[in-house]
Amino acid sequence: VRVDGAAAGQSAADGTFAAAASPGLHRLEVRLEGYQPRRLDAAPGDAALEIVLEPAVGFASEVVVAALRAAEDAPFAVSELTAEAIEQADYGQEMPYLLARTPGVVAYSETGLQAGGGYSYFSLRGLPQGRVGMTFDGVPLNDPEESAVYFANFGDFTGAISAIQVQRGVGTSSVGAPSYGGAIHFESHLPADERELSAEVAGGAWGTARGALEWQSGRSPGGFAGWLRTSYQQTDGWRDHSGIEQRSLYFGADWRGHSTWARIGGFSGREQTELAFYAVEPEVLATDPRANPMQPDETDDFGQDLVYLRVGRQVSPALDLAAQVYYSGAQGSLELFDDPAARQGLTEYGIDGQATGLLLTARARGGRWSLDAGVHGSDFEREHYAFAESGERLYSNTGHKDEASAFVKLAFDAASRWRLFGDLQLRRAEFRYDGAVDLEPVDWSFVNPRLGVRLAIRDGLALRASVGRSGREPARNDLLEGQDDLGAPVNLERVRPEEVVDYELGLDWSGERFELAAGLYAMEFEDEIAATGEQSELGYAIRRNLPESSRRGLELEATWRPAERWQLSATANLARNRIAVWRQAIDVYDAAGEWAGTQLVTVRDVEPALSPERIFGAALEWRPRRDLRLELAGKYVSGAQLDNLGLAELATPSWEWFGLAAEWDLAALVRTGSPRLRLQVNNLLDADQVWPSGYSYPFLLSGAGGTPRLTGTPYFYPLAGRHAVVGLAVSF
Repeated sequence: VRVDGAAAGQSAADGTFAAAASPGLHRLEVRLEGYQPRRLDAAPGDAALEIVLEPAVGFASEVVVAALRAAEDAPFAVSELTAEAIEQADYGQEMPYLLARTPGVVAYSETGLQAGGGYSYFSLRGLPQGRVGMTFDGVPLNDPEESAVYFANFGDFTGAISAIQVQRGVGTSSVGAPSYGGAIHFESHLPADERELSAEVAGGAWGTARGALEWQSGRSPGGFAGWLRTSYQQTDGWRDHSGIEQRSLYFGADWRGHSTWARIGGFSGREQTELAFYAVEPEVLATDPRANPMQPDETDDFGQDLVYLRVGRQVSPALDLAAQVYYSGAQGSLELFDDPAARQGLTEYGIDGQATGLLLTARARGGRWSLDAGVHGSDFEREHYAFAESGERLYSNTGHKDEASAFVKLAFDAASRWRLFGDLQLRRAEFRYDGAVDLEPVDWSFVNPRLGVRLAIRDGLALRASVGRSGREPARNDLLEGQDDLGAPVNLERVRPEEVVDYELGLDWSGERFELAAGLYAMEFEDEIAATGEQSELGYAIRRNLPESSRRGLELEATWRPAERWQLSATANLARNRIAVWRQAIDVYDAAGEWAGTQLVTVRDVEPALSPERIFGAALEWRPRRDLRLELAGKYVSGAQLDNLGLAELATPSWEWFGLAAEWDLAALVRTGSPRLRLQVNNLLDADQVWPSGYSYPFLLSGAGGTPRLTGTPYFYPLAGRHAVVGLAVSF
């Protein structure tokens, strides 16, 4: 419940509430997850109000999205970020930093900043985001060729999202990229029943600035409603010449009939970036922590568009059907010097491609069971090209990727407190390369089963267990051995598909003041496609298969409300991540520093690259007044290897990070627009050597006795020192 835009507490279990207020007319707002918010004017002394909330057509009821996400009682490791949680946390940061509030997630940015835009990435349980399946309103977000998601292409993504579900581990069947290391489902804002106009402006350190305007049309008597959000943001970047400008447009509209509904939605984003995708040696960072080895002329310019049309019908109270068609396209180019030191040979590398797809889903419900089923197919093609500085076309090739899949999920109440869950996905994918070199297409087929059980011990306390298997094909970069264009044939089956069997055991406890989700997991990999710690000339990670590896650990997510004005939340991930055997060809240098060939090195029982084994997060929230909220957040991440060789000198240092947020509702001072002021201070203690990610160049160095010694050079992405962002939001 909010009064004049300021929080006024929550209702009691029976739905009643009371709020203290001064004489006169006040704006009352009531929100409940899964329902449309209700706003009305009221004054103290009025007769008792009865407020009825209408269900929202969102995750709770839309068959397309609900068929992909895990239900509330599904036996999987799941974290939910609600609309209120996202709104409170949003200060313009890139999406990976918002996801880092959930267990097992570590984020980093190439610019060194969390807000203002730029290329940023996350890992989940030590697995990079390219191995996490992501959807936006039920549309696949991952690039079909590389399975990558570049949030920089569509800035202000956090501001357009109203709900996020993070599944860790294999999770449930989805569409697009397989749920291999996890799955994340994003839901955009819903068209509201009431008309509203809101605006946001923000500014901060290192040229950070943001502006956004959002409009809700309100629902017409005919059942139509729409919304539109446009934004601009920029930053100079903390690292030298790493600035970015982003423009984005998000939109949605729907029509709701008695038993039929339709929705259209999507986004269009554009960005221009000064590139900073190369990391830096620690010796350089010690004297110049903002160093960027790339040249100011090395830039990129990309855009990404997504649009979908969804229609659904409630055939009966027990059966819902829906169909969704979508288009997703990305185009643009980057410019890199062939000789960066001499700043010669500025070459343009570009892409132009799109995917189209169709998803059919059904939901059926009985007295003790529920069933979700879906069929998905997509067609993708993308041209890759390069031009010399003179304008000469250097190469052009096209990658084609087709996918077809089907899934069925069944939940059954076997007894009063037992709920069984089964999920089976069949999936087939094919890749074809068209270029100067003729290659035969390659295809893969996968059978991905999941089984789980949930036992409700008593109200608010439940045990869950699940086991699931998922397979995933290599990315284009893996197939083409890190090359963007082929000059000679390669074996497209050199890198094999990877598979994981995921075992999960957990406990969920929810009380009046305390909530806890705790789980044990064991992810056993076969033929894992692992990063070697090297990079291609275009910044792609070089990967290949390893025969046996595992990620096993304990996860915790807890919230405690000791008093009405206080809340403490915490997350933890304690893991043991291992590669059984790793073999890698390493360059050899003689005592004079001259290259002397390569040698195969074998190591055993080592940590995989960029998989920290201890991740802790905590946030303390205090509301000293109804209109003021303060939050102190912290994170600790242990060191992580930069490659798979296990050398202590080729690892990130452990790091701690603290942030302070203050949000002040100004409605009592300014009666128009419900203004809210927010201050965010990142890296509050000005910690240095916060180097969350990077890569390495390992090599063998021959000593005086001729015995080679394994060593190497680490490279890190640095995070900025203390910096702040302040923003103002108003709504009418």
